[in-house]
Amino acid sequence: MGTPAERLIPAATFAAPRRIHRAEAGGTIACALLMAVSLILYRLNSHVGMTVWPDSTRYMGISPIPYDAPVYHWMLVLPHAWGVPLLTAALAWGIVTLCANVALVFALVRRASGDWRHAVVGTALVALAPQFVSLHAAVISEPPFITFVLLTLWFALDYFARGMRRDLLLASLMLGMATLTRFTDPPLGAAIVLVILTDARVSLSRRIADSAVLALPGAALFFGWVAVSTLTVGHSIGRELQFYGNMGAAQWWANLKTTAAWILPDAVPLSIRLALL
Repeated sequence: MGTPAERLIPAATFAAPRRIHRAEAGGTIACALLMAVSLILYRLNSHVGMTVWPDSTRYMGISPIPYDAPVYHWMLVLPHAWGVPLLTAALAWGIVTLCANVALVFALVRRASGDWRHAVVGTALVALAPQFVSLHAAVISEPPFITFVLLTLWFALDYFARGMRRDLLLASLMLGMATLTRFTDPPLGAAIVLVILTDARVSLSRRIADSAVLALPGAALFFGWVAVSTLTVGHSIGRELQFYGNMGAAQWWANLKTTAAWILPDAVPLSIRLALL
């Protein structure tokens, strides 16, 4: 039988793995419940059909104005070429991207906080927000764009945690796909490069090389499409190759107040809305 102390050793040895297992199970169940609630809200918002906006007709290929970023257009027209109605394809992709985005938000918040309970609160704030629900119930490119952005962040965090260039390559490819879904993603790549270049844990030469690993594959993916699209259909991005979004102080303040209005109505004092935001 052994001494009392010896009999306690196995329990102490296996206590930590059991706690980890319970935490993993709790997180999995919580994420599944959040996903189920999100799907119910998705069904309630799309029970009479997907929302079709003017931009939707461009992605569906039924507008005289050509589409911009091609990925969502491909997601709709390729199933349509096999006989799937455009709105049915949009409905299916809405479900796929909704599940992926809820799971990725949960995983990222859990990874950052180290606690699945924090991830539940953070994911609920995102997944139950009206704008998040309405985006996924519309024929629009934002949901897959969000998916690629979150995947970019996940693989970038893998790189910073493990230092493996394979993760950086995957982040670059996800960044390229995000840019081909909406043209607004290059600043995210610039931000990640800035973090790489200021990471004092590694040598400067390694930082420069790793920045190139992040920048070049995704850029090759994007500019390769630009070249092929220009040669085959005569257009690509339809705008200048430059960063957008520089705003003055007045516009920035107006946008901040508009964003705060998503939290609580305008009747609530701005100081309270900004604090919650």
